[in-house]
Amino acid sequence: MQSTAFVRNLSLMADALEELSQMSKDLQSTIMTMVSAHRKIHRLVLVFEAHKTRPRQAYIEATKAVERGESHGTGITDSSTMPLIDSSQFYQSLADNLKRRMLTTASEV
Repeated sequence: MQSTAFVRNLSLMADALEELSQMSKDLQSTIMTMVSAHRKIHRLVLVFEAHKTRPRQAYIEATKAVERGESHGTGITDSSTMPLIDSSQFYQSLADNLKRRMLTTASEV
């Protein structure tokens, strides 16, 4: 048996890791410039902010599996032992962390 929170949390992280993996591959390109890298990271920040209100495919499928009570042939039960990650807060945290690591053109005083 899997808990409903585990299924949803795992799918949430899988969706985010898919986005981060693609960005990592893009940033490792030999033709990547600092400007292009900055744009890619900024784009991912916007994507994560959009996911706060529009879930990705894995999370949608996990929600349907929870409603059915089974995922990939395994039963799903409601368990209060594992907390459910707030998807909006999770994506906002990812966006905030990326923003903190971006280059800035503003002068610091």
